[in-house]
Amino acid sequence: MLTLLQSSGQMTLGDLHRRTGIPKASLLRILKTLRARGMVWQRMADGAYVASYSLAELAGHMDREQALAEVASPILERLSDRIKWPSVLAVPRLTHMEVIETNAPRAYI
Repeated sequence: MLTLLQSSGQMTLGDLHRRTGIPKASLLRILKTLRARGMVWQRMADGAYVASYSLAELAGHMDREQALAEVASPILERLSDRIKWPSVLAVPRLTHMEVIETNAPRAYI
């Protein structure tokens, strides 16, 4: 599963189920263990699972924006719990800002 996440960059639970054939309940238990060990993290914006920055660094696939989103995600989550208002993490591009993480889906629950 780690190889699959690293090669694809990001996958939802449904994507993982379709690619592996492993039941979703089993995948959730595996992903919970991997998250607890810091090997994967789950994006707030779309729920996709991503190989953690430390794992990507070991494999030589460092992505600075992914690392930034991984570090900022718990902060955005706490902010959402506190103020119940959407927040985004964006990075500059040549002509615009690109959102790389958001707590917007949680803010309206």
